[in-house]
Amino acid sequence: MTDTDVLVEEQNYEKAVRLASGLGYGEPMACGYSTDLHIPGGKVAVADIHCRLDMGTGREEAYSKVLFSRAEALPAYHNSGYIPCAEDMVFISLVNLYKNLKKKQSPQSVLDAFFDLDCLVHSKSGFDWNLVIENAELTGTKPQLLISSGFVSLYARQVFPNGWKESLAVDRKSYERQALEFCFHRKVLASGRDAMAGTNAGKSLMTGSSLPAKIWSRIATGLKPLASIAFVRRLSIRLNTMLSNV
Repeated sequence: MTDTDVLVEEQNYEKAVRLASGLGYGEPMACGYSTDLHIPGGKVAVADIHCRLDMGTGREEAYSKVLFSRAEALPAYHNSGYIPCAEDMVFISLVNLYKNLKKKQSPQSVLDAFFDLDCLVHSKSGFDWNLVIENAELTGTKPQLLISSGFVSLYARQVFPNGWKESLAVDRKSYERQALEFCFHRKVLASGRDAMAGTNAGKSLMTGSSLPAKIWSRIATGLKPLASIAFVRRLSIRLNTMLSNV
């Protein structure tokens, strides 16, 4: 990816952030499960310290233990660290790609995922896709993987083995619920981000240029607490589509 991501055990998280601050990074920016580190005066994060991986399911803690147990100890930054196995990195990349697509993150982050996935899958003989599925079962992210891998398959079919979609065995109801959430975030909550998302210019632009579309975008953000109600999501998507075409 475009920065250095470091995962530490939860009990060491605050200590790790303090140590990083003492190394001369700018004011750390915390978001609950991770802290961005910046070069003083810079706006782009160069490193990110995580106490856990955020997958939006509430079932991520158990995965941290699995991730460390399969990781390989290697020298890193004049110290020692653990590099996750290729299967875990593919799993993390697919979950992260789902989040990036849902939130309309920068095209560069999406493009990075294509190169990372293709490289990781072919980095070792006997790549074990069953481990990727086990991770998805453990964290409750099988529907997310189905959506993100479906997107990748449109452009890089060689990444996945034959029968990959079927092997995920996602039930229809779970998939439809996740797909609805995906559309709601992408078309409503993230409707103000265009193809330039991730840049200062892109963040200030609205997808819909009409005044009704801009007003609706503000209202939709206020609807976020009600986003768990399927009817509200469907209605929001329909209205947003209609107003964006005004």
